[in-house]
Amino acid sequence: MILAVALAWAEADTAGDTEVEPAYPSSPPISIDDAETVERGHVEINLTMGAEGGAEGWSTESPLVDANYGLTDNIHVNAEIPLTLVGGAAPVSVGLGQAAVAVKVRLVHLPKLQLAVHPAVALPPIPSVSVEPDAPVTFTLPVVLDVALGDTGAGVGVQLSRTFSPEGAWGAAVGFATPVADGSVVMFDYTQDAAADLTLGEGWFEVGFVHERLFGAEALTLLTSLGRSTEGGSAAMVGVQVGI
Repeated sequence: MILAVALAWAEADTAGDTEVEPAYPSSPPISIDDAETVERGHVEINLTMGAEGGAEGWSTESPLVDANYGLTDNIHVNAEIPLTLVGGAAPVSVGLGQAAVAVKVRLVHLPKLQLAVHPAVALPPIPSVSVEPDAPVTFTLPVVLDVALGDTGAGVGVQLSRTFSPEGAWGAAVGFATPVADGSVVMFDYTQDAAADLTLGEGWFEVGFVHERLFGAEALTLLTSLGRSTEGGSAAMVGVQVGI
C-alpha cells in the first residue's frame, strides 16, 4: 500500500518538474544503500579506509576495495575485498577480511522514486590469509526505496534486509540526504540490527559528506563519514570514488 501511494505520487509529481536531480543517502560513505545503479559499460571503484572501535576492541578496513560494473542501466555487479586489522584484548592481527559479491537490480526508476534489490553473498574465507578464518558464508537480501522530497534536491531512503546464515538476522535503515553546495551532499542515517527472533541488537547513527569533482577532476568524488553506536562504539571513514 505504501509503495503504491509513493508510485502514484511520484508519477503525478513528474509532469513538469524533472530538472532537479535528487540526492539520496548511499553507501559509501554511510551504511544505508541506495537504489542507484552504475550506468551500462561504466566502472565505479570506491577506495576507502575505515576504523571502528568500542569496549570489545577495534578493527580497521584499510583499504576496502569496492568495485562496481554496469551490465545495463538498471543492473550492476559488485565485489568487495577488505584488508583488515583487528585489535583489542588479543594481539593485533592483519589479513584479508571477508570478501563479498553482489548484484543490484533497480526495479523502479522514476525521477522522484527508485526501488531496488541488492542480493549479496559473503564468500568463504581463505584460512591462511584471513583474520576471520571461521566466518560463515552468508546471503543477504536488502530491499531499498528512495524518494525525492519535491524539488528541494533532498531525498530519503528506507532499507530492509534479511540475512540468511547459521544464526540469521534482520536489518533496517532510514536515511536522509541534501545538497549543501555545488557538488556537495550531506547525508544522515540510522541503522538497526536484529536477531532472527527480532531481538534488537546494535544501532548506528551516521553522518556522511560527499564532494564531487575532487581537485577539479570529474571522475573523483570525496567520501567521508563519522558514526556512533547505541552501545558506545565509534567509527570513521574516508575515501575516494573513481568513475570510469
